[in-house]
Amino acid sequence: MKEIKIKTKKDWCIAFVFVTLIVYVISNFFTMSIQNRLLCYGNPMLTIMNQPKSYGNVAFTIIVMTILVEIILFRRHKKAVLKMICPVAGVLLLVAVIAGYFTHVNLIVSSKNEGNGAMRNISTWGGEADFTFTKEEEEEIIKLCEQLKPVSKEKQKELEERVLNKYGSMPDGTELIWISYPKKYGHSFDLMICVAKQSIFVYKGLDNRQKAINIFFEDNGLLEYFPGK
Repeated sequence: MKEIKIKTKKDWCIAFVFVTLIVYVISNFFTMSIQNRLLCYGNPMLTIMNQPKSYGNVAFTIIVMTILVEIILFRRHKKAVLKMICPVAGVLLLVAVIAGYFTHVNLIVSSKNEGNGAMRNISTWGGEADFTFTKEEEEEIIKLCEQLKPVSKEKQKELEERVLNKYGSMPDGTELIWISYPKKYGHSFDLMICVAKQSIFVYKGLDNRQKAINIFFEDNGLLEYFPGK
């Protein structure tokens, strides 16, 4: 059996592409932590349900390939300038991917600004509807949900202590308002607003410690439609 040797620049290019593809495939087993981290800091209204999935794969691939190329450069005793360019290029690519992610998720969530949301359901989380609304009331609820603003950092911590830490990520009787939007920018968007314990929040998913990511919002009149919640 002949030994495979990489001699020419063409050979190195082919090997680089081949290894990159392998690393990208392998990344599917390791990117959950990256995706969870991005979810924590992404748009407050985006949940794991609509999160773009490929950014974690690309970020993982860039990190691994940067390390591999740097090792090769050192083992082949290449010039110092090349050894410096490689990590700098890797960091810049990683920053570009992360910036692209935040831009993409903001574009996905911006679908709500076009006023074409459709009410899918208003009911208790995992249960039956316990409120009845007219068409006009549903339209007003949609508008209020679309206009919600996150609370301050101080109030976020206060509500986490009062609601999240005391009752869990989804308190009993939590009311779910589920609004859907047409597919745009490669993704559909579902605005899923929760009302419980006189608070309004979005359950985004779980972080790397398996702790719920609940983002709380200021009441803009929405709670009036859900007395007792």
